[in-house]
Amino acid sequence: NIILQRMSKTRSGIRMQFEKLLDESADASNLLLQGAVCGPAEQAQLLREVLGLANAAGRGPRHILFGVSHDNNRLKYSKLSESDLKVLETYPDLIARFIEPPLSVEAIIGTAHGHLIAALSINYSEDPPYIIKMDASRDLRRGDCWVREGGVCRPSQRADFDRMYRNTAEGRPATCKR
Repeated sequence: NIILQRMSKTRSGIRMQFEKLLDESADASNLLLQGAVCGPAEQAQLLREVLGLANAAGRGPRHILFGVSHDNNRLKYSKLSESDLKVLETYPDLIARFIEPPLSVEAIIGTAHGHLIAALSINYSEDPPYIIKMDASRDLRRGDCWVREGGVCRPSQRADFDRMYRNTAEGRPATCKR
């Protein structure tokens, strides 16, 4: 497993990063906690969430953490299987196939607070709007664009496009806050 081999070289750094993200998760607009890895049936939902995070206002990397969720304002950990980790490894190719322009994503496996968790990290998203380039499902069609705001993923609106294009034209990263 290539990711696990790479992880063994940087395990403490990844663990610290995951733990910091989880400690700040209540206020993070750049983080989505997902209890389970998304299978083929949830593919469209995963793509929607990736679009939402990539098109959200703000700077810096964004993450979807698998194997952990919120339950009554407490972190709840789920067990990830080897098959879950294999599915996670397919996500960068899935995203490359359905989202344009190209988006830098990485699947990472590590631990936090003694639990195995996995992440889909969006390393940068400096060229929005990111859109679906071909139909992914009957509910996620070519040209669809989503944005994440206040913990909710929603269809993009005119103001979102205005913000993205205005920030790009002004030479700032398009994901800067208004």
